[in-house]
Amino acid sequence: MRSARRRTIRLGWGRLVELRDALLELRKAGKKVFLYKESYSGVDLILAAAADRVSMPETGMVAIPGLAIEMMYMKGLLDKLHIKFDVVHIGDFKTAGESMVMDKMSDAQKRSLDPILDEFFGTMVSSIAASRGLPEEKVKQLLDKGIFYGAEAQKAGLVDRIEYYDQFVAGMKALLAPTGVITME
Repeated sequence: MRSARRRTIRLGWGRLVELRDALLELRKAGKKVFLYKESYSGVDLILAAAADRVSMPETGMVAIPGLAIEMMYMKGLLDKLHIKFDVVHIGDFKTAGESMVMDKMSDAQKRSLDPILDEFFGTMVSSIAASRGLPEEKVKQLLDKGIFYGAEAQKAGLVDRIEYYDQFVAGMKALLAPTGVITME
């Protein structure tokens, strides 16, 4: 058993899904995957989708804020600096230069980004639903609520156990002691 304590998972979407899939492969190979965090975000829950058991302390929180894309627009800054940025605009969906010449997102860019957000949302919903044994509609309702504390997260089916880290480690040692596979770092 290996224990890795990280507070924040900072991965791009592709790497996150790859890590989740790698953890699922470990489970298919007969290995157990346990996850303990003091608080969970939507990203954490995608990884938790690969775990046999998900734990958190009673003071912990599951916060699923939803998905959004933020864009930074420089037109206002460039205007103040008296800099004119020229962009050759070839088509409605060629939006790479918009951030330099506009002060808000164009409708074309919104239409091109919406399917990406929909795909991310669908992956989040299906991952959580499959791993937690919940219907996708129920997961969508949970995502709409957004924040769950301790026992409430357990009751909603988002985590399996409410326990502190020392209890989590002791439980893992007791579970794995008969196998002779205990390595704590």
